[in-house]
Amino acid sequence: MKTGGAFLLCSIASMLSACGTAASYDYDLPPSIDHPLLARLRGQVVGMTDAQREQVQVALVWLPVSPSEGKVQISQNVVSRPSLVDLAIDIFEKPPSAAVERADMMRYGQAEVVLYEDRNANSALDIVPRDAISPDRVIGRASGFRLWWLGAGSPAPPDARGYKPVAQGFSVTYGPVSTDPEPGDCAPDPQPGGQLHPRCTLKVKEKATDVAPQQPMTITVSSDPALQSYACSGFWGMSSEKSDEWPDDTAGWNSPDLRQQICGNAACNCTGGTCPLDLPVAGKTITSPLRCNESKTAYVWKDCVRDPKLCGTLFCHYGHGELAPNQPILQEWPCQ
Repeated sequence: MKTGGAFLLCSIASMLSACGTAASYDYDLPPSIDHPLLARLRGQVVGMTDAQREQVQVALVWLPVSPSEGKVQISQNVVSRPSLVDLAIDIFEKPPSAAVERADMMRYGQAEVVLYEDRNANSALDIVPRDAISPDRVIGRASGFRLWWLGAGSPAPPDARGYKPVAQGFSVTYGPVSTDPEPGDCAPDPQPGGQLHPRCTLKVKEKATDVAPQQPMTITVSSDPALQSYACSGFWGMSSEKSDEWPDDTAGWNSPDLRQQICGNAACNCTGGTCPLDLPVAGKTITSPLRCNESKTAYVWKDCVRDPKLCGTLFCHYGHGELAPNQPILQEWPCQ
């Protein structure tokens, strides 16, 4: 294996067989720092990339607590020391003051952990306006993990874990992670003669958990161009559900022209029992086709769009509906 040039990051399980020796991680030790250590995180890097190993660094990307157009993310440099088995991430500075927001009686911020190639060698992830090109290349992130900073106020109760910090100072949580529902979870209203109301669980959440600092987070690297959005000013990052997808009714998203592309019928803004069926835009290829329960009386579907004004933040409409037992099966949108 070359000791310079392309840098291959491999999963821990296959590192010895696929990555040769510890030479793949023979970084120089970072310079001594006079500031006290505030937090130390550990990560395991999984995947492969052609990044130059001497340029690979870790950054914290602080994202607005309540995102909207005009708000931007802020990067923070950390000291990272790769070794054969894991990645040590040392935090010596509090988050930038602009990254800490007030919510109720709390002053807190939230960040994601990203891996990037520092191509201009300035030891910082350069976040640039959306019409510019960052000199750095984002190659990975710790998906599902969120780093919190609580500077003032009482920690949130345990049932808010995953949405707000539950400890003073730095803390890390994993989840809640949302998944698509099973069609069998959708069923008609059992009340005789009643209106048919959706009973689908549109998002199934994996319980949020605290992550101890010594418990390694998984940082997945890839050549996915969507990762570069973290270096584009105005990107929203992961949603509160720790997903790449933001619901199309998220407060702060104001792009009606884009929303009409994924939710263009009268059912989108309708409530009550007299709404029409929530169906995809006619003639459009949607992100996830209709999935129905066994009796084909209930269905779910999904369609997504990226907002270029928000650096490609992904917004999705989670469609669902119910049919009466004697109602004809949908012809234009057959069940998968």
